[in-house]
Amino acid sequence: MLERIALFPVEHVLLPEEVLPLHIVEPRYQLLLQRVFQRQERMGINLLLEGRMHEIGCLAQPYEILRRYRDGRLDVAVVGGQRYRVRQLDQHSSPYWIAEVEWWLDRPEEPDPALRQQCQQLYAEVLRLLRGSDPALDERLSEARQARLLSFYLGWQLGLEPLQRQELLQMRSEQQRLHWIAEFLRLFLSRWHQLEAYIQRVRSNGHFPQ
Repeated sequence: MLERIALFPVEHVLLPEEVLPLHIVEPRYQLLLQRVFQRQERMGINLLLEGRMHEIGCLAQPYEILRRYRDGRLDVAVVGGQRYRVRQLDQHSSPYWIAEVEWWLDRPEEPDPALRQQCQQLYAEVLRLLRGSDPALDERLSEARQARLLSFYLGWQLGLEPLQRQELLQMRSEQQRLHWIAEFLRLFLSRWHQLEAYIQRVRSNGHFPQ
């Protein structure tokens, strides 16, 4: 069964359970966000990049109004909800786009606990490389362990590019997403260590300033 929601197409991908701040400038989207926070409208965010709107998006649920400006602009925060696929798009009956969507659900399968643990360990290694002895590191790792959908949690922690986030959003199982995350983290760590080895080699040859 199709359901109707409003769309807010942007150059960003919202992932489930991610809190996303938005600066709302256009009057039509100011109206939309006011209706969203008054529970009069449901809104989804879809990636709009290089003139193409990707059909898999994420429901943006009201979280907090951060600031109202005198000229009508808004700073708000929304949180990612259910994923959906746009089936039909109405660009004429409202100031903003309205879409008929079907919910985009995961297949009913449980992820491998060993794969989940591997992703947590790889993430911990990345954090230690990037943040050293940051006192917030343990808190971040605890959040990862408690995340219901670890793949999406890591997806919005790792600074992925929009198309990488979109790829993750479109996958229909936690197992598949965790495989993707593990490969991404392994590649990141491999390149990091290669760069460290290269810098050490240059230093030993006397071509790098001390």
